[in-house]
Amino acid sequence: MAFLLSSENVFTYLTRAGLWDEGQLCDVLSAQPGKNFSIRVKGGDRDLLVKQEPHGPAGVAPGEILQEWWFYKLLEDFPELADLRSRIIYPLHFDAENSIIVFPYLSDVSDLSDFYNNFCEGFAGGELAGGKQGSSGSNKGIDKVLPTAIAASLGENFAGLHSSTFRKRACETFFVDKYSAYWSQRSKSGRSREELKAKAVPTPDFLGGLERLTPEAFCVIPTDALKFFRFYQRYPEIGEAIEALNHSFSRDCVVHNDPRFANFLLHDIQRLNAQRLNAQPIQASEAKIQLIDWEKWTWGDPSYDLGRLIANYLKLWLKSLPVSANLDLATTLSRATVPLAAVQPSIEALIRSYLEKFPQILTYRPDFLTQLMRFTGLGLIRQVQIYISQKKPLGNVEMAMVQVAKSLLCQPEASIPTVFGQSKTDMESSIETKYTQAVSR
Repeated sequence: MAFLLSSENVFTYLTRAGLWDEGQLCDVLSAQPGKNFSIRVKGGDRDLLVKQEPHGPAGVAPGEILQEWWFYKLLEDFPELADLRSRIIYPLHFDAENSIIVFPYLSDVSDLSDFYNNFCEGFAGGELAGGKQGSSGSNKGIDKVLPTAIAASLGENFAGLHSSTFRKRACETFFVDKYSAYWSQRSKSGRSREELKAKAVPTPDFLGGLERLTPEAFCVIPTDALKFFRFYQRYPEIGEAIEALNHSFSRDCVVHNDPRFANFLLHDIQRLNAQRLNAQPIQASEAKIQLIDWEKWTWGDPSYDLGRLIANYLKLWLKSLPVSANLDLATTLSRATVPLAAVQPSIEALIRSYLEKFPQILTYRPDFLTQLMRFTGLGLIRQVQIYISQKKPLGNVEMAMVQVAKSLLCQPEASIPTVFGQSKTDMESSIETKYTQAVSR
């Protein structure tokens, strides 16, 4: 797989595109981490991020950057979606032929993955928000929690995305038409519109990779990963719950479809870090977040986006479990350096903020909260599958992740108080009361 741009020819390209002045001095030229070979180019008042896709032997790119560009075109073509533009980083330049897109490079930002990882480091040493330790240097009794304002901002962002496109078939048609035209041209086939639409928005198959093992599979699956499959096959209700998600999946709006913490930028990070170190709470108005990397956006199910987000928060807790394989699940969970109680308020703030901005979802989808639990469980299962595909060792941390996923998938309503800190009834009635009060004003 080849990239067209490198440090040697990127200046020539940017100059031709009108984004760089010939003879302009460069202060920073560096490759950025990620699957695409992105280049940061800084000089004077120009600070650019050049993002590109690799081209295969036939000179064809996978098309993800093109799909990302479709999202920005969607916002241009539908004026009623204008409010979403403040929630994203809009590109300065797009080159369809070469699969290159250029964005302004933002300083004083951090992706949420880095922010939360740095924040959680304080838990391991038992530090309080003010830098002090609990008794005996342990983390017992610590009242430190993740800043809920950030999660609330995330909830508001996704509510804006989902509610502004919810059941707007013109938006669905936009995506399907773009996708169909691209694949029709690329494959040079005479597929019908129905066939192309099925390819654009395929029927979900969440059981993919979880089929019954064959003798050949033992040759490619790491030995320690077999315990995951043994657990999965011991409890057929897991597969039944995932199969039920295939049937209950409802495509109703535009979804980001890749809601990893690394795909969210938190602004004004220097000041926020200073507040964190000085035990000053982050206010909702200070937590500005923008969503990036729209390469996988599609017409999908809003609960899938949010379920994956909740799974990200639960992973902060689960990844902090002790690695000893000699502990039972209850003991393992109780010894997490990032306790569930520190993560739980952010999950509750995320969903509460989402529902306050988009309360109608509970009317359209009465099972919304239980569906969130199921997709959260699926998100944890998917994480373990990624570890297996990358041939990473599976220990008791990953198996605890699978056992938590089982509870979420098979007992979703009973899991709501554990995950949110409130019952389903309390969550829904609280949102309904606020919505009624807002409408009556």
